[in-house]
Amino acid sequence: MEPDDPVPPAALLATAVGLVLLALAAVLAATRSQTRILRRYLARLIAVGIPPRWARQVLLCQHGILIAVSTLLGLLIAVTPTVVLASQISGFVLSVPWWQLGVLAAATYAAALLAAVLSAHKLRVTEARAT
Repeated sequence: MEPDDPVPPAALLATAVGLVLLALAAVLAATRSQTRILRRYLARLIAVGIPPRWARQVLLCQHGILIAVSTLLGLLIAVTPTVVLASQISGFVLSVPWWQLGVLAAATYAAALLAAVLSAHKLRVTEARAT
């Protein structure tokens, strides 16, 4: 007889939703901060002939790099102790819920992309000229 799951599926779903909302809030805060900074420079950049689309692309690239670096650091932080633990415990069997992790990662990346696109979309030339 196989034992029951230690964590009910409803708890996993609630945790995933909470983590995605937390990630969305954090990314929105970071992107709005970067948008405010770029807004200050946008009028100057337009004055020297750089198109506003370039500023939006810079903002999106910055957040893409931020997501990539944070993913790599998160993997490094999570995998290293797991490998050390697995080597120290005899009979240790690692069971990773790949499907749930994939859904969580996809939802987090979708939230981050949405936040970055919304912030970049709010970066307008008229606002930059008004500052």
